[in-house]
Amino acid sequence: MEPLSLSEAGRDALGYVGGGILALSLVPQVVKLLLTRSAADISLLWSLLYLLGTVLSLVYLLLIDALAGAIPVAFEVAGCLVTLGLI
Repeated sequence: MEPLSLSEAGRDALGYVGGGILALSLVPQVVKLLLTRSAADISLLWSLLYLLGTVLSLVYLLLIDALAGAIPVAFEVAGCLVTLGLI
């Protein structure tokens, strides 16, 4: 079986779309936090571990010059920081 092959533009598109979906996944939680002003259902430990994981991923992506992944992950880190600021 031949391995899957994509052009550089195709790989970049996958990075942008996948990272964008991950970053956008925080939006409903942030909106809920803003509307209810309650973070009772969010685990602080989960939030801190998630933030640590996204920051480490961002550093890695920047080190390997993977801008297609780093841009959406940077937005994801920002979303984590907003969420933690409301806890």
